[in-house]
Amino acid sequence: MRQYGLRPDDGTWAISCLLVAPAQRGRGVARAVLRAVLEDLRALGVRRVEAFPRLGTDDPWTGPESLFRTAGFELAQDDAERPVLALRLGFPS
Repeated sequence: MRQYGLRPDDGTWAISCLLVAPAQRGRGVARAVLRAVLEDLRALGVRRVEAFPRLGTDDPWTGPESLFRTAGFELAQDDAERPVLALRLGFPS
């Protein structure tokens, strides 16, 4: 198992798997799932979400980098094979 040296944080959750069946790809399914997950995490009071997307076409089960970038995730830790992207969740006032 690969270690990233990330420290545990009660306010941070991770999305480690996001896979859409090949026949359903290109229909916005992953965006809809990610949006719903982020809404649920926000409702739970989660402050930060991390993702470990693929950079190429291998390992489709982690989700493409572009999906997370489009949702506002930013680079938290650079890695040649699998970067760590993070999103700080805002809360309505």
